[in-house]
Amino acid sequence: MALTKVSQLMIADDAITLAEFGAVGDGVTNDYTAIQAALTYASANNVPIVDFSNKTYNYGTTLNVGSVRMYGNFTLNGTGSAFLNITGSLTEIGYVNSAASKGDSTVTLSSVSGLSEDDIIILWNSTTSSYSPHRTYYYDGEFSRILSISGSDVELESILQTSYSAASTNKVYKLNDINVVIDGPSFTGSGTFAIRVQYASNSTIKPELVETTGASAALTINKSYKVLVQGGRYSIPYDASGGNYGISVSNSQYVTIKDVDAFGGRHAVATGGDDTDGSVPCRFINIKDSVLANDPASNVYCADFHGNTIDSKYSNCVVYGSVGLGGERVAIEDSEVHGLPNSGNVMLGYQELVKSSVTFKNINAHVGDGMTAFAVVGNLGASLVNDISGPYQVIVDNVFANINASVTTFVNAYESSGEANSWTIKDIGFGGTATGLDSVIKLSISGSGVDPSYVRISDLNFQLVNNYSVFDLSGTTLSSTDLYLPTLVDSNSPTSGYHVKNQIVYRQPAAAGTSIGWVCTASGTPGTWKSFGSIAS
Repeated sequence: MALTKVSQLMIADDAITLAEFGAVGDGVTNDYTAIQAALTYASANNVPIVDFSNKTYNYGTTLNVGSVRMYGNFTLNGTGSAFLNITGSLTEIGYVNSAASKGDSTVTLSSVSGLSEDDIIILWNSTTSSYSPHRTYYYDGEFSRILSISGSDVELESILQTSYSAASTNKVYKLNDINVVIDGPSFTGSGTFAIRVQYASNSTIKPELVETTGASAALTINKSYKVLVQGGRYSIPYDASGGNYGISVSNSQYVTIKDVDAFGGRHAVATGGDDTDGSVPCRFINIKDSVLANDPASNVYCADFHGNTIDSKYSNCVVYGSVGLGGERVAIEDSEVHGLPNSGNVMLGYQELVKSSVTFKNINAHVGDGMTAFAVVGNLGASLVNDISGPYQVIVDNVFANINASVTTFVNAYESSGEANSWTIKDIGFGGTATGLDSVIKLSISGSGVDPSYVRISDLNFQLVNNYSVFDLSGTTLSSTDLYLPTLVDSNSPTSGYHVKNQIVYRQPAAAGTSIGWVCTASGTPGTWKSFGSIAS
């Protein structure tokens, strides 16, 4: 990703190099002192570091810097536990002093001391699990930029995404933000991270390579606002410690990740967070046009949204591994998903849902060799979905899967939370080995789970209805559920599988002197079927 000659000419004349500060760059010498001096000077004087030497600069102690711009084709390689730490800070200002509702653009604070127009603030509900019951550190809150201040009233750039009571627990922080521009360099090492970016805003990260053999993430974006990560390879191997993320986005807002090649031993890309001040949900995170993979040994999902993720999606990605979507209004769209060999995960999974919707749309899914998952779409485990904190909808739209004999149902509509839910399954189909398929959609209700308000199935991309059920109720009557069932075609009425009252099967091929098709008049296995509509001889 080396810069073009035109790009080089656009860089300021006062740019510095690492060699000017004594860095050797032979891949052996510990250049920590020189690199740190260059970073400190560049940040303090707002000048870029430009280095097209193609050298590797080792450092043995963690590098710390605030705002920084780096261009070139050089490599910073951390040895031991050292990594590049690019960070701003937070300052606590006060708290919300008058109740503010979602959709408002003004908030009244207990203090505005230290705040100015254009500052970025964090509103943070510090009450445990204030956003979601799934984890204690899933707090509510958001970032916003200040447009103006009048007395103790602060007008915000964007409307509030949530509501806040007048309470000292609804804290307000000023983001002492930094600006980061990385274009071309590589970052490698064995530290916990290769790069950690914290408290940044309006930043662009376009490296060639970000790689560590450490235990957490190649690149971490933490508590930051409006960040673009574009291009480059990101890699961290798998170990049993539970970290190992290619790119981690933590408690941040408006982050775009595009055109990346990311490998994480556990997750290639993940959203989530921590338990420190300002730990707001991840909002408006978009991962697109990227290739994502994880290690089969991890046996977890590759593309991951934790349950504190809102209004976020994967789009136009190729994923080698399962998908796990959690949070509120989350989606994967226009993508290709390849199951890893011998994995037991469903390929398109949901977890830690909060409310609203989770969407799987325009997906080609390929079940891996030896995969033992029983469903293509479904929950990732009862412990991950049993605390859903509001009405939710699962949408499966235009999903086609090549399956193997271990897949017994296409969609597992699982519910254990006691929250109102609904399911929309539209335009799905399958190929491959369907010998194990028992049902197209299986409703599984467990514990305090409740019937969905409706189940809508339409436009199935297959014809035969014998040998499996279109809809498996698993003993549930769905007395309060509105069922919208597809019309199907077959040469006979069903003779096997569970079928639901009011289902219709049209005769294919049509023949003179016979009926148009059959309608199910009583649910059962295979149900009671009556012919309807005579075709003239």
